[in-house]
Amino acid sequence: MSFNTVSVDTFQKNDNKEQMKKAFDNTPSIDLSNNFELPKANHKDKKQTFSFTMLPNSKKKLDKLAKDQGFKSTSLFLEELINSL
Repeated sequence: MSFNTVSVDTFQKNDNKEQMKKAFDNTPSIDLSNNFELPKANHKDKKQTFSFTMLPNSKKKLDKLAKDQGFKSTSLFLEELINSL
């Protein structure tokens, strides 16, 4: 698992904003009306550690995609990607 840091300037670039928009076009929007409630943690789903193999070039590409999209970790990016399918 890789933890990547992203500078604040990265989020201000229009290219990255467009990439984020494309990546999350299918995600539902959050209603911030008066009835808005913060989601509660789902204690039924605990995170588990999984190991799998991939080619080094594929790992580099996955790390770059996660970093370019502003994620702190590749695993969080992969989780969000899979959940959006």
